[in-house]
Amino acid sequence: PQGTFTTNFVQKLDEEARHAAFMIAEMKKNGLTRFDAKKAAEDAHCEEVYRNSGRGGSFLKKCTPGYYNREGQITTDKTLNSIYLHPIAFFQILADLREDGKCFEDYDVE
Repeated sequence: PQGTFTTNFVQKLDEEARHAAFMIAEMKKNGLTRFDAKKAAEDAHCEEVYRNSGRGGSFLKKCTPGYYNREGQITTDKTLNSIYLHPIAFFQILADLREDGKCFEDYDVE
């Protein structure tokens, strides 16, 4: 899944690295060498990002112009250039995928 935004960047790196390491270990264990997102999963994910986009837009519009609000030129319209979920929810999704053995459910693997 597309990542999330955290104020603690090290936490984000740690959570995503755990998930990537788990997926790599599972691939090695099962003799797999490649994976690619299924088209249906990619489309569903993009739809969810688009549907949830715009959250926080009014807050970011009021912030001092900078990196996170495109120098004050943020849009509150729907977009695919958006954050995916709240960080804790995103990290829980990754943990659940690992725990439930569903990490590769939305991927074609070889």
